[in-house]
Amino acid sequence: MNAAASFLERLGRLGPLLRAALGPERLRARFTVRSSPPEHVVLDMHAARPATERAERAHAEDVVVAAAPDVWNALLSGAIRPGAAFGRRELLVRGTMAHLVFFLPLFDLAPALFVEYTGRRNGEGRMKRPGLFQRAVIAVVGAAAWLGGYLVAVIRYRVAPRLDLLDVLERLQSGAMRGTPKKLRPKGK
Repeated sequence: MNAAASFLERLGRLGPLLRAALGPERLRARFTVRSSPPEHVVLDMHAARPATERAERAHAEDVVVAAAPDVWNALLSGAIRPGAAFGRRELLVRGTMAHLVFFLPLFDLAPALFVEYTGRRNGEGRMKRPGLFQRAVIAVVGAAAWLGGYLVAVIRYRVAPRLDLLDVLERLQSGAMRGTPKKLRPKGK
């Protein structure tokens, strides 16, 4: 299983975050990793909670984005931008430009997450079963993250409706990037 396809599939767990990052449009995209055999991941934004799934055939997607595994890895890690890959004909797109533009924030959200995800998959020593203390820390961080998300939603929808969720996410990503060791950061960050 390719790291890019696996990562794209896992993004479905971040449904509300994807909705906040990508907006209210109800679109469906198929991301194809052109490996042997090709791997297809469908991001379905039609439902209230976005979801991803592996797909073997087309599902009437609004946009299809295909690239080789190394290009996907570079896109998701932030090493190249989608426009540059498209200009070099490394990124194949089918659908309208308006539909593609809708999914571009995904490439801004991905780098910090993808670098962490690939680090875990490549066995840099972080996949070992954590000890009791580490499990406690992980539980506390998970609870704090949930509480942070809850508070942002309460503030956004009840107190400050003009709060820009993308700005909040950018600051969260900036803080996560600052706390990430330099050797694990995407190139150029």
